[in-house]
Amino acid sequence: MRIEPGAMTAPGVRTLKITLGYDGSAFCGFQRQRGLRTVQQVLEEGLGKVFGHTVRVAGAGRTDAGVHALGQAVSTACRGSIPTGNVVEAANSVLPEDVALVSVEEVAAGFHARRDARSKTYRYVFDTSPQRSPFRCKYSFFVKRDLDTAAMDEASRHFQGKQDFSAFRASGSSVKTSVRTILRARVLPVPCFDRCIAFEIEADGFLYNMVRIMAGLLLDVGNGRMRLQDVQAIIESHDRSRVGATLPPQGLWLVSVRY
Repeated sequence: MRIEPGAMTAPGVRTLKITLGYDGSAFCGFQRQRGLRTVQQVLEEGLGKVFGHTVRVAGAGRTDAGVHALGQAVSTACRGSIPTGNVVEAANSVLPEDVALVSVEEVAAGFHARRDARSKTYRYVFDTSPQRSPFRCKYSFFVKRDLDTAAMDEASRHFQGKQDFSAFRASGSSVKTSVRTILRARVLPVPCFDRCIAFEIEADGFLYNMVRIMAGLLLDVGNGRMRLQDVQAIIESHDRSRVGATLPPQGLWLVSVRY
């Protein structure tokens, strides 16, 4: 039996909202791809063992290869007598070490993790240590120098509000509009990582590679390659060529999804 997530379900079928975390280093992104190891594939296989039938999940965000998650959300519809409170432990006992469920709750039929999300929060982590750490290189972007955190934080405030973010849109995207609403954007220290800072941003939606391109602009501000007063003009230009490179994926984390 196969039940599609987000469908109106029949009696005896439960709709679940699952929050999970994963180390994206060994995954080719979240979404299923033929012949490749993805988070969706591994998660669906693990949940299939728990519930005893084919499980399909819908994710709140399609993170790319190498991107990590602390609070990715998925929805799924399933049958089975296992209590909802036992699903986390049961699933984590069969899932590989680089992905784990954080919480599971039963929600109304028809709930869809992507369509019902009100906002998502991402974090991009910079490591400003003088030497590269083998323990942090998979989870941050090593810049090997101090950055002007105050200037980066001030620059990030220009992202806030409803704007056209075409300047931060990677090629190949098929979305109809580049307008998004940024609810919050900050640059802050990372408490658990010495000499690391993070660009954290919450929005109602993101364009392809948008956060990694924004992080690249903030890096240019932080190392003095770009003037703070030029940031708003670049946003309003809608010109991708005026922004620097897209930063690598390992510094990016999906922190949470709000409903």
